[in-house]
Amino acid sequence: MKKVKIYMTFAFFFLVVIAFVILFLPREMNREDISGIVTFVSNRDGNLEIYSMNASGSNQVRLTGIIDCLNCVSSANDYPSLSPDGSSISFHSNRYGNYEIYIMGADGSNQRRITNNSDMDLFATWSPDGNMMAYTSDRAGNEEIYIMNSDGTNQTRLTNSSASDRAPSWSPDGKRIVLHSNRDGNYEIYVMDLEGAIQHRLTTNAYADTFPRWSPDGEKIVFQSNRDGNWEIYIMNTDGSNQTRLTNSPEEDALACWSPDGTKIAFHSKRDGNYEIYVMDIDGSNQRRITENTATDAIPSWR
Repeated sequence: MKKVKIYMTFAFFFLVVIAFVILFLPREMNREDISGIVTFVSNRDGNLEIYSMNASGSNQVRLTGIIDCLNCVSSANDYPSLSPDGSSISFHSNRYGNYEIYIMGADGSNQRRITNNSDMDLFATWSPDGNMMAYTSDRAGNEEIYIMNSDGTNQTRLTNSSASDRAPSWSPDGKRIVLHSNRDGNYEIYVMDLEGAIQHRLTTNAYADTFPRWSPDGEKIVFQSNRDGNWEIYIMNTDGSNQTRLTNSPEEDALACWSPDGTKIAFHSKRDGNYEIYVMDIDGSNQRRITENTATDAIPSWR
């Protein structure tokens, strides 16, 4: 009889374990529903470099800082952005002294500088057809939005204000650019056309709303804001309506980007002690970490 009780106890324990695995682990660990390539920055090997990985978090590969330049200083390679076809990555780097915009292949090959001036060129993003880039530069004395061909030619200034205009993102139809600016005092989100005419301001509050990103279907904009005390991820309609907070943690959640199909959002967070990359559904549910190490992993871009 004792043996029967032992077997029954063991069977009950086994069933409890199986139930836990089925009910709880898939929500945290199952990544089969995540596809595509994510680029990000990490200082896991010393200084800030660009890496790529599968969107599930597997196959993490360092792309910069290996044989990318000769006679250059120890540098930061930052703010990667994957081209629409996934074949190239833009980023900014201070490897030769000041921040300039560079392009490389998706495997880290053929790294080349496409801007060259004595000031900073930052935050480059691709047009939907991959033929142009929008970026921020302070070459005229303050940070303004510029566009150029993706080979660096035809650099054209779009904005002209005494404030800081930063971090442009193209609409999917290629006709508008969303950005953040402090032209009205604090950082808010604005939309402009390709001639640089500000069409309208989308956010209005006493705090900072920054780093907007247009959804692939053109219906939503994701951004970060510290309006509730610390940096969190928010989403809104492209006319600024229905602003909704997606994350809620005591640490920073920031620098969000969209999955290629627009069903998920990647971002970085410090909620577990150091900066890691996380993914969530567009309603803020099912948040899960896809990188895990003791260094910083941040600023995802997803194709």
